[in-house]
Amino acid sequence: MRKRMMYQVVELFKTVLNLEGIRIRVRIKKSLDKATLAEVVELFGTYAININPSVKGERKVVELIGHEMTHIKQFVYDALDLDRCSFKGDEYIIENDLDYWFAPWEIEARGMEQALWAYFCDAEL
Repeated sequence: MRKRMMYQVVELFKTVLNLEGIRIRVRIKKSLDKATLAEVVELFGTYAININPSVKGERKVVELIGHEMTHIKQFVYDALDLDRCSFKGDEYIIENDLDYWFAPWEIEARGMEQALWAYFCDAEL
């Protein structure tokens, strides 16, 4: 997927996730380990979505952008703090991969992947 299209996806999803006014960049990041398909980091007031260059296919890229943008929404509105493992005022204990997969912020982000993909498919970009 071309970078221009990625930015169009970001702008489209900003309206759904109420993120207008939030600065979001998308980068292909070769330094991500093989197991990390995407991540979001905050840099000087701008969120950067880093995507592993091994990710292929429009659908997967769109879903990853939607997943990471859901996390940005969670940081901004739902008090997601990954250092403290807290979300919406509650703290969670993450001891293993299973705990991580069932963390409420991950469940929401994975669900939004599908919903945002459907929204993307209906949009006229």
